[in-house]
Amino acid sequence: MLKVLLVVQRVPEWASSGLDLAWRPAAVALRPRQTLRWQINHRFRAEQGWYYRLDTLNVSYGKNSAEVFIHPPTRRIDERSQLP
Repeated sequence: MLKVLLVVQRVPEWASSGLDLAWRPAAVALRPRQTLRWQINHRFRAEQGWYYRLDTLNVSYGKNSAEVFIHPPTRRIDERSQLP
């Protein structure tokens, strides 16, 4: 069994991600041949205005080809929030 945990470093005060760092999902346990897609988004303030970032982590446990990510994942964690 493989345990996967997305670690978010402290979000800078100038970033507004809507992310509640006090509550985060626990580590996800993957068994062989399972896949995980973990998504999280952020909004950052810059001199030119706001810019947005979407991070997507795709993990496959076991011997698989890259084609495994064409199909829907077996496990999914969605931490995307509504960003203005």
